[in-house]
Amino acid sequence: MYPLNTFRRRIVFDDQGVLWSADSVELRRQLCCLDYPGQLIPDLVRNLGFIAVDYRPGCVEVHLRSSTASRVAAIAFLYWLIGTGTTRGYIRDLDQFAIDLAPSLEALVSRVGAMEGVGAMLNRVAEQAVDHRQLAASSPLRGLLATWAQSGGKLWFDDYAATIRQHLGNRFVLTRATESGRIVTLAVGDGLRIPSRAWFTSVIGSDLAYQPDRAYGRWVNEAYTRVHRSQQPAISDCDADIYWPGEGWVRRKYRRLIIPGTTADGEHYLLATNCTEAQVDLRSLAA
Repeated sequence: MYPLNTFRRRIVFDDQGVLWSADSVELRRQLCCLDYPGQLIPDLVRNLGFIAVDYRPGCVEVHLRSSTASRVAAIAFLYWLIGTGTTRGYIRDLDQFAIDLAPSLEALVSRVGAMEGVGAMLNRVAEQAVDHRQLAASSPLRGLLATWAQSGGKLWFDDYAATIRQHLGNRFVLTRATESGRIVTLAVGDGLRIPSRAWFTSVIGSDLAYQPDRAYGRWVNEAYTRVHRSQQPAISDCDADIYWPGEGWVRRKYRRLIIPGTTADGEHYLLATNCTEAQVDLRSLAA
C-alpha cells in the first residue's frame, strides 16, 4: 500500500515535467480534481506517470511507478535533483516490492535513468561522421586539428582556448577519462546553447552520461568514449532533440569535433567543441 504520511512537504513532477507542490489547489483545479474522493497524489503516480518527491536537506524520497512514469517527468526531476546537493535517498517503485536505497547522487540518477522508456532514444538523434578533408580551408576546426597533430598527442587546453573563444563562440566541453572508463566533466564554455544557466555549474565533476535527458547523455558519452579508445580526433554532424524543463524539446544541429590527449602526468583528457559552419540537417536519418 502506498504510504500516505509521506506526502507532507512533497513536490510533484507532472507528465509534462512541471513541478508542483503536492498540496497545490491549482494542480487539482487543472485536473478537475478539487473534490477528489481518494488520495490524489498516489493515484497520479500510479496511473498518470507523475513522480512524487519528499525532499530533506541532502536526502530525497522518490515515489514513482516505472511502468507508467513519464519520461518528461523523469528528466525534469533529474534536472531538479542535480541542483539540490542531494547525496543519498531511496526510490519506492510501485511496480516492485523492494525499496531501492541509493547511497549517492550518481546512484539515484542511474536508477531513474535506467527505467524502461526514460532513457529510450525515441529516434530523436542522428549522427554522421565527417572526414577532415571535407572541412573548409577557413574552418576553425581545421586549425584545431593542426594544433593537435603538432602536439604529439598531448592536450593543453590553453593551446586551443583562443581559437575556441574567438571563432567558436567559446562553446566547449573539457572532460577527463578515468581508468574505470568514466568520462567526467571538468569545464564547459559559456557559449554553449543551454537554456538552464544552473546547468553550467551543476554539471562540473559529474559523469558526462548523467545528463538529465538520459538518452542524450548516453549518446554523447558513447561518442567521447569512442574517441578515448581510438585516441584519434572525430568530427561528426549531429542533429539531436534534447529535453529541457521549461523549454520542452529543443533541436540542436551542429558539427562537433572531439580531440583526445594526455597530460605530462599521464591523465587522459577529451576536448569537444562545435560549430554551425555546415548546414547540418539529419532529420531524415532521425525520422
